[in-house]
Amino acid sequence: MDGFSGSNQITIRPEDQNKMDFIYPWVTFAYKMMPFGLKNVGANFLWAMSYTFYDIIRIIEAYLDDLDAYSRKRIDHPHHL
Repeated sequence: MDGFSGSNQITIRPEDQNKMDFIYPWVTFAYKMMPFGLKNVGANFLWAMSYTFYDIIRIIEAYLDDLDAYSRKRIDHPHHL
């Protein structure tokens, strides 16, 4: 499963939004959601997915922006997905 757009669902605290702003000549913009492409976004997204799927760590493994599902038996795999 691909979680590429999943990091766009992680909100940035309002007090930290001004740390991630960018300026155009006429206006200043600040991110409200975490965009991919910044330095630590991958690590933050991986931490959030590991925290979210902690209960089913033997079934779901998070790696960067991908989620891998594992099953011991073929018949259990659709249920795990």
